[in-house]
Amino acid sequence: MKNQAGFVLALTIIVIVILTFVVMLVLSLGVHQKTLADAVSGTRMVAYYRSQAGIVDAQWRIRENVIHLDKNGDLNSDLVDNGKDFSFPEWDPPAYYIDLDDDTTSLTRRSVAGGNIDDVQVDIGPIENGTRAIDSVGYDSNR
Repeated sequence: MKNQAGFVLALTIIVIVILTFVVMLVLSLGVHQKTLADAVSGTRMVAYYRSQAGIVDAQWRIRENVIHLDKNGDLNSDLVDNGKDFSFPEWDPPAYYIDLDDDTTSLTRRSVAGGNIDDVQVDIGPIENGTRAIDSVGYDSNR
């Protein structure tokens, strides 16, 4: 009888330890699932796709040699007057901003009362080693 009582006590302790590990595993998976869901569908993905939109815009500008921004003017009017455009390897146009909501661009980051309205910052560099560097930063919120 005494041996059975010791066995039941040991078995109970082992079951409690196993259940504790299972509960900890389930809670850990829940926390990691939320982190993963935020990473996949959250602000990081918004910023990523906005930066990709900036890269596509810059590639289009280089390919088509488009130096104007939109109805607001040129990338840099004094360089344009001197004949500088993407066909000149040394030309380094200034960074510009894109508002994806109304498809407008600007040389300065514009803002409204609630925060900034521009979603992407794009910087196209001069040609180095046969290629132009494109830096594009997508903002994950309108701040």
